[in-house]
Amino acid sequence: VDEALLENVLLAFAAKNPKIGYCQSMSFVAATLLMYMEEESAFWTLCGLLEDILPEEPGHGAGARLSKRGENPNDYFSERMSGLRADLRVLQKLLSEEIPELAEHLDLQGIDLSPITVNWFLCLFLNTLPADWSHRVLDSVLHEGSVVLFRMALGILWLRRKDLLSCSSLPDAFSFLRSPMAVSDDAPALDAAELWETRARVDRAENDEI
Repeated sequence: VDEALLENVLLAFAAKNPKIGYCQSMSFVAATLLMYMEEESAFWTLCGLLEDILPEEPGHGAGARLSKRGENPNDYFSERMSGLRADLRVLQKLLSEEIPELAEHLDLQGIDLSPITVNWFLCLFLNTLPADWSHRVLDSVLHEGSVVLFRMALGILWLRRKDLLSCSSLPDAFSFLRSPMAVSDDAPALDAAELWETRARVDRAENDEI
């Protein structure tokens, strides 16, 4: 990706959104967009993604919840990151419901996965998954919203659950999650239909947060 074009897109976004400004994870998103579209289209797509889609479209999901509390409904990338923190709490609740034995083990070991999952959500898995998969995630987020991030996060945790059940520290967990699709049969496992049908479960977990 042309670094000058990337800088132009990021500077233009920061100028348009001074309250958000710039954070490093935006570079992964903008650079990926520039692989598929012209500079102006990449800029407006980045704006739509960060202003309107994350954490969710207004009136639905975590974004609507935060808006009711008088906070920024699209607060993934500002200093407070209220929307991101809310979605990470929802992910923890979903983990407890979908993979309870893993959630219990992590709790007993005092392992907080948020230093890992915050990177997943901020970078939209672009620096975690192979390019073909991470670009698919980005495309899906643009069409469906942040529910896709929950799908992928739960899929990865399910895929690596046996490894994580052997962990006793965050560094141990990180060793399994930094390259979570290292095995050849991981992609079919993550592509299982049941891992991509989380809309209703995310909605229920978000409603419990209200």
